[in-house]
Amino acid sequence: MKVIYDDLFADAFEGHVATESDCPEQPGRFCGIRDVLAQFDGEPVDFCVDGKVRNALRGTHNEEYIRTIKESEDLGRNGHSHLQDGETYVTGGSFVTAKRAVAATIKAADIAQKGGNAFAVVRPPGHHAHRDKGHGFCLFNSVGVATEYLARRYKHNRVLIVDIDIHFGDGTYEIVSTSDVKDKLHYFSIN
Repeated sequence: MKVIYDDLFADAFEGHVATESDCPEQPGRFCGIRDVLAQFDGEPVDFCVDGKVRNALRGTHNEEYIRTIKESEDLGRNGHSHLQDGETYVTGGSFVTAKRAVAATIKAADIAQKGGNAFAVVRPPGHHAHRDKGHGFCLFNSVGVATEYLARRYKHNRVLIVDIDIHFGDGTYEIVSTSDVKDKLHYFSIN
């Protein structure tokens, strides 16, 4: 199995770290998952943010929202702010890190498309991010982007998301149910 990750997701996110010590969105969560997968001889895979990723991101999230996250770069390495939900934080490194999370997820989708097995271990998380807003510590909905990407690029008639989490992935559900390819997308949540 190919394991797609970037140590940027653990190494303080270029500054994308919650300022509250009790925040559940912490690098340790990523490191624990990455370390367990490494025991199964997972193979790290290189990936990059390219035009394909940028286009897929724009195909899922609206331009104004993407610009809002990009503007967080102005906060600098130690600055931070919160999005409209009051819980989801952004820092100077949020845009780059969230964009790389989308790129890693698309890389996993491409590997699966070619018949391989892949698992993308990414941060920040994404299943609460809607098309036009972040929520629940999620900035970009990596799985939503990759799912629409698979349906559009490879013309799949059926793409299934299985969301296993303690919380319902409201952002992913919204993306699937409002997509221009929604008849090809299916969402199943275990929460």
